[in-house]
Amino acid sequence: MPNRYPVQQPPWLVWLALVEKGGPGVHPWARYNLATMLYRGHGEEATGRDLDGAFHHFQAAADAGVHQALFNVANMFARHEAPVPTSMPDDSDVYDDDDDGGDGGGGGGGDTREAEQQRGRPDGETRFSDATPGLIVDASDPDAVAAAYEATAVAWYHEAADIGDPMAHLVLGSRYCAGRGVEQCWDLGFDHHLTAVELTDSRHPRALYNLATHYFLGKGTEQDFEQLVMV
Repeated sequence: MPNRYPVQQPPWLVWLALVEKGGPGVHPWARYNLATMLYRGHGEEATGRDLDGAFHHFQAAADAGVHQALFNVANMFARHEAPVPTSMPDDSDVYDDDDDGGDGGGGGGGDTREAEQQRGRPDGETRFSDATPGLIVDASDPDAVAAAYEATAVAWYHEAADIGDPMAHLVLGSRYCAGRGVEQCWDLGFDHHLTAVELTDSRHPRALYNLATHYFLGKGTEQDFEQLVMV
């Protein structure tokens, strides 16, 4: 008797088939979902996690404007899972003067970008504490590679934040407060944490906690216990 219920293909094969069938015009979410499966090791059992494949498809989805993909590319650089950057990014890699930042489905990204440009840095000073913009990275120097990964991750987090990714704002807020990969700036840390709370409609526990910490310590904003209670 024939089997009435054919064996289903593994999910990663379904997404792979959609990507391959779609060619250059493939839907970006098909690439994103395939990248997620490959990153988590849900691809071919013999190969396990496919970081190269995941990075390729995350980047393609990011180029198509999927903000979650931008965030994941940033994470892969931060975790040294992406290819080694060949050169240090500069401000033009983070912000395009001809780009208005988009509304990102929430409108928060552009506000923080404007705050950064206004508070910003002295002329000629880079956002990246260990980066010389445009410097070619010596792949044989572990310190240079580590600095390049950090600077490139920050650039991608900014790209994701610009189109309204709340997790990118959350990470950037923490980085600015700690001075990790950027010059320490509590004001910008507060801006990013506030935007993360606004974009998540006050539903993300870590974003709320970080914002409350600003009000409690008076770092990046005035100390305000009344506002702290309301967070």
